[in-house]
Amino acid sequence: MGKGAVGLVAGYWPEDVYRYLAVPSMYLDEALVMRPAKRFAEKVAIECGSVRMTYQRLAAETDRMSKAVLFLTEGRNLRVALLAHDPPQFLPILMGVLRAHCLVLLPDVSGPGATLQQQIAEFGPDLVITDEKTDNLAPILPEKVRVVSVAELSQTAETTAKVQKRLDMKAPCIAIAGSKGHICYHSHMSVLAGAMSWSAFLPLKEEDSVLNVQPLHTWQGLCSLLPVLFRGATCIFGSVEDPERTATSVMAHHCTYTLFSQEQARTLFEPSHSSLVDALSQYLAGFFVSVPGHFRARSRKQMRNWLGDVPVLTVFGFPEAGPVLASHPTWYLNDALGIPVSNVDLWPINPKTGNPLLVPWEAIEYAEVGIKSPMMAVQFLSSETKEAEVRDGWLRSHLVVTMDPNGLFYPRPEFATRPEEAAHARA
Repeated sequence: MGKGAVGLVAGYWPEDVYRYLAVPSMYLDEALVMRPAKRFAEKVAIECGSVRMTYQRLAAETDRMSKAVLFLTEGRNLRVALLAHDPPQFLPILMGVLRAHCLVLLPDVSGPGATLQQQIAEFGPDLVITDEKTDNLAPILPEKVRVVSVAELSQTAETTAKVQKRLDMKAPCIAIAGSKGHICYHSHMSVLAGAMSWSAFLPLKEEDSVLNVQPLHTWQGLCSLLPVLFRGATCIFGSVEDPERTATSVMAHHCTYTLFSQEQARTLFEPSHSSLVDALSQYLAGFFVSVPGHFRARSRKQMRNWLGDVPVLTVFGFPEAGPVLASHPTWYLNDALGIPVSNVDLWPINPKTGNPLLVPWEAIEYAEVGIKSPMMAVQFLSSETKEAEVRDGWLRSHLVVTMDPNGLFYPRPEFATRPEEAAHARA
């Protein structure tokens, strides 16, 4: 049977990397916080500047935040919008809200106020938790919605209230901005599948440290954090706007992986970032760059030379699917996008109609990538959106590629179906 006939099993697959893994039936707070805390109690889970939080402390803060949320919600499964910037505050509150079995929105707090207002209006929160001054938020929030500051939440009395109804693990639990601007919903199972799949693909080990420079309301930010917690490793938060401090953190923890956007990667060529470049060159086993699909192989070669031969690895994904295609530190070519991430199946679909083709990859010259994986969003904004983007169970990527005999995928921008794809190819 050919590799295309089973939804793509690559001609080559990296050693010691699982192609498929069963996703356990666990809530995110248990899988990513409480369970690791039992094994790695005194180990640093996250570090952000001078703030360090061990797994034991993270578990205690998560439990405390969940009781505070239960007090505010009276044990009901409410919709909560989390508007927080600081990771040491953000993470325990996020896990606490999930532990209280509420549905949480992670809006784009760094974007324009109109975007934030649109996302909140679509979500319709019952409660807003924020580290902003409430007066600043009044113009963009719905009337009569309850707003609680992070400081107030921390001082909220604990309660013995219990959740009235436990959420289905496959029901929506986290909402983020989708690729078309509208929010999409993920479940405990789909988010946990993403954490497990990406950590297996690298593969991450408990002794690893990962540098996270991505906003936590994006799929890239969650992908740079949650797999780390799943493996009991350490997540180091940094910023390309503060290269000196970030370089110090990389050197102190010997960070092995990081994920940059293309814009962030370009800043490394600036003289002000030389210390960060030196630190990354010394310790990284893989420098991942999130790409929209099409990229320049020449730019990739330049970045590798700049980083002293550290593998420069592309990763393609989007909010509704998480990471889809990625280069692997042991298996990549400069002009190839990569191979499917663990637990991801790909099938060729017609880029004009969106319908799956009847023949496998090895029988065609090019096609759009169709995706099936346990990481896929469980709910879209509307049934019309889902009907347009999902055909026979295959999620459209709007990325046109060619697959070689070894299972590597190459972008084909000349067959792009969207104007923005062609623009990315020329950039």
